Amino acid sequence: MDEGLDDHVRALFATAPDEFVAARTELVKALKRDDRRDDAATIAGLRRPSWIDGALNRTAAAEPEPVAEFVDAARAARRIQQADAEGRRTASLADALRTVRAAQARLAKVADTALVGFGRKADLAGVTARLAQIGADPVGLELLRAGVLGIGDELAGVVVTDDTSEPGVTSDTGESGDTGAPNADDDAARRKAIDAATRAARSAEKDAQVAATAARRAAERRDRAVAAVEAAEAAVRDAERVLEQARSELAEHETRAADAERAADEAAEAASDAAARLDDLLD
Repeated sequence: MDEGLDDHVRALFATAPDEFVAARTELVKALKRDDRRDDAATIAGLRRPSWIDGALNRTAAAEPEPVAEFVDAARAARRIQQADAEGRRTASLADALRTVRAAQARLAKVADTALVGFGRKADLAGVTARLAQIGADPVGLELLRAGVLGIGDELAGVVVTDDTSEPGVTSDTGESGDTGAPNADDDAARRKAIDAATRAARSAEKDAQVAATAARRAAERRDRAVAAVEAAEAAVRDAERVLEQARSELAEHETRAADAERAADEAAEAASDAAARLDDLLD
């Protein structure tokens, strides 16, 4: 890939997914006009990202701060978890995971707003679940940072230039890496640390699933409530129309009844006059 093409790729993946194909086509045409046919073929092979990935890519381009906060927190938690698994004392994994969850929640809200900006329904649960998946993948974290989620493995290494490895963490004594041949106590401590880290990871994953489920159910309840309010409002409007029509019909019937009563009075008076005249004639 020629130098500078990664900027075009980032801009392409920041477009709304329903505009991705048209933007890709225009970029391919521009590259062909510049006689960059290899790059044009590469771009032509890119696939449209999902709506959620598109919202996250747009967020990375427009508001990189919450993205960087989440990526850095997730990588720090992974380093601490790895160090704990190796039996080295580092910062609190529980505190690191709480930081990740807080950053994840903030980023999810921003990305959900971007999703709505695409004309889609809000899906905070889906965004949260996707971030949980990305947080467990070092490459995915850097694709998120670059704003190119969905780019595919073949170009990930070209666009993402940051180190996706998980370097060791310095211990409290200032040393890192191997400190000599392990003994039985070291092995026991390492196994204990691995067990603790595994439980913490499972607990964090469970918390993320519970949060995603709760958010999804809350969204479903909200949607049902909105539908119920809309139905009730429609019913009220229908009832108001029926009431207005009934009032109009009542007024019309009252007018007709009054007219009928007047006609009846007039007919009775005419009949009385006719009877009186008949009586006069008979006399």
